[in-house]
Amino acid sequence: MDDLVGVRFKEAGRIYYFTPGDLRLEVGEYVVVETARGLELGSVVVAPGQVIANEIEEDLKPVLRHATEDDVNKHAEWRGKERNATIVGREAAEAAGLPMRVISSDYNLDGSRLSIYFESDDRVDFRDLLRDLSEQLDTRVEMRQVGPRDRSKLVDGYGRCGERLCCSSWLTSFPTISIKMAKDQGLPLNPTKISGVCGRLLCCLIYEHDLYKEIRGSLPRVGQRVTTPFGDARVTQINTLKELITFQLEDMTTVVLPAAEVNYGTVVRPADEVPAMPRYVAIAENTPADQLLTVVDTPQQAAAFADGGYFDEPSEVAEEPILEPPDETIGGGFDEPDSEEQSAIGLLEDAIIEGAPEGEEAAAVEGEEANGTSEHSKRRRNRRRRGGRGRGR
Repeated sequence: MDDLVGVRFKEAGRIYYFTPGDLRLEVGEYVVVETARGLELGSVVVAPGQVIANEIEEDLKPVLRHATEDDVNKHAEWRGKERNATIVGREAAEAAGLPMRVISSDYNLDGSRLSIYFESDDRVDFRDLLRDLSEQLDTRVEMRQVGPRDRSKLVDGYGRCGERLCCSSWLTSFPTISIKMAKDQGLPLNPTKISGVCGRLLCCLIYEHDLYKEIRGSLPRVGQRVTTPFGDARVTQINTLKELITFQLEDMTTVVLPAAEVNYGTVVRPADEVPAMPRYVAIAENTPADQLLTVVDTPQQAAAFADGGYFDEPSEVAEEPILEPPDETIGGGFDEPDSEEQSAIGLLEDAIIEGAPEGEEAAAVEGEEANGTSEHSKRRRNRRRRGGRGRGR
């Protein structure tokens, strides 16, 4: 088994491998081979010597012979009868009341076996249908259930691009498609825009996905804050294929720049450039939340900020002042009095507190007020701290 030959039975179909035996085969020649469905007519697409035999682990059957003109004519004759077999299958399925849709049919080379492909959402018991079709078509019938993609491949058609469907013309297997591919390419996430005739995501989404990933990997993201030759701006739109970036400046004007002018979109702020931000903002962002009471300027912090290493020194925080409890209970500053009597008491109390002492007592009070230690000064500070005058209760 030194050489292998690849044979394809349908356009854009799977390639099956056989041993050529003593036959000398070339690409494009028709051959007759034996498969699980009997004799089949296929064309050589992989010549001997192009496939390494040890890569194929399964047992391979040999090519029986070169196809003759009679084989080609017989194959064409049975192909003409497939349409009629499909119509018969649809009518029989409707008569039996089965929830299935017959799509197409396929005869083998000598017409001894017919394969009918159908689509259904659920599993179908078609044993009675098989017996009826075998009697009507006078051949052995087998039913094969397929999905939406296989249905489009069998029926054929044209896509939104105006070309034949890829799966029917050249695509031999269905790739794995995800919605992320549409997002990476900036396509609208509307199912009607990114779905094919089969109702599934377009297979062509994967064709250029690697190129989009490569280009977008070197471009800034939408919404990213960057620095441009016109100043700081925000990325609002990216045209990946044309490699154009749309920026919105701080004055709300829009600028479009080619990615080549900004080194493929690497327009982020240089690492050695100190961002223009207040010193307190820089310190506050690196100070624990429970210590953000009062940030104090220190020579160390000022020097560290001037050298560009303003995060090296820890921030100093002023201690929270300890407030002495008042000597007596004092009410809220802006509460309305409950009665005229309480209003009079409050005014009398204020007059007593604010009354000026006389003689030696006045001199002593002035000295205490200068030092901030008198009872009068303490009460005044407490009123300011609470936001208004109080009243006794």
